[in-house]
Amino acid sequence: MGAFAGHYDVKQVVVVDLDVDIDDPHEIEWAVATRFQADRDLLVVSGAQGSKTRSVKPGGHQRKDGDRRDPSRWKPK
Repeated sequence: MGAFAGHYDVKQVVVVDLDVDIDDPHEIEWAVATRFQADRDLLVVSGAQGSKTRSVKPGGHQRKDGDRRDPSRWKPK
């Protein structure tokens, strides 16, 4: 929890075992992919401020420019 207090814009913190080299992003990605179990390892902080670049509303999220991953929002060129 202390990592989130360091800066208002922190959205995700990854904690790894001592055998993982924290200076190697590939090793961190491998550790998360092979060791992470969401039902046991995920901590969600409800009501946290989050990033100022994204508009978050109760019951879901909404970007100011629309979610570009949602095909129903795509406009023909």
